Amino acid sequence: MQEMREFCINELPEDFDPDYVGGPRDQETQDFMKQFLKKGVKGGWTTAGWPKKYGGMGLTFMEQAAINSEMAYWGATWGGDAELILVAPTILTVGTEEQKQKWIPPIIQGDVTAFQTFTEPEAGSDEANCQLRAVADGDDFVLNGQKTFITGQIKPTLLYTLAKTADVPNKHRGLSIFMVPGDAPGITFRPLPTMGGSMQNEIFFDNVRISKNNLLGELNRGFYVAMATFEFERGTGGGLGAKRSMETIVEFCREQKRNGKPLNKDPKAREMLARLAINSHLGFLQGWFVTWQR
Repeated sequence: MQEMREFCINELPEDFDPDYVGGPRDQETQDFMKQFLKKGVKGGWTTAGWPKKYGGMGLTFMEQAAINSEMAYWGATWGGDAELILVAPTILTVGTEEQKQKWIPPIIQGDVTAFQTFTEPEAGSDEANCQLRAVADGDDFVLNGQKTFITGQIKPTLLYTLAKTADVPNKHRGLSIFMVPGDAPGITFRPLPTMGGSMQNEIFFDNVRISKNNLLGELNRGFYVAMATFEFERGTGGGLGAKRSMETIVEFCREQKRNGKPLNKDPKAREMLARLAINSHLGFLQGWFVTWQR
């Protein structure tokens, strides 16, 4: 999409490094990402695929994918992917009107930082084995348990949390989703730095009390809400940004030499590049196919 291409060219600095932005952020980087997000909000780009009623452009999945593809090419990110790609679309899908009015406007403005808190020591790919427990108590739920390997570098304002709310033989039928304030009493964060430079967290819930109004979707139907969230996360057209990476590899092989000759003149390197190009293009086509199926 030409408009998004021009936006990225005009707003991203010439020395913009997507890997640096995706790693540990200093204050200067945080400030830049906030300003970039504000400009995206002003242009309507951050919510282009949302209904117009809730601040979006009402674009189709294919149109949204075109925007995502252009952003991926330039390595651009809004710095709030969990809020904009996972949390808000799920709220728009299963939330009450009151919840939409409460959470959607601040998410659009970049005033909400959310962590997707699903993973536990014994519940990663097996989400049905979630052990963080939420027990009803009057007008509240009380949460106790632990989450781990939760990605995020800045203390969040919201924890988008999967919890166990019923003991039933089919465990996936006893889970619920909650919007937990990040500063609620009883929540403890413990950083887990990784070798790759990203920051993970362990999060502990010790008698964390939240209102029943923070239940998102139906009680004990949270597993299905979580699966819908994964659809937003996994079904956004993966592979659409592979073109830029392939161009970078080709340029590297053109500039680097081996035995006095550019790498791209080496038969083995050329074979490798050909395989990479084929796989990259297949990923690109698959991304569009996934988007088209939606």
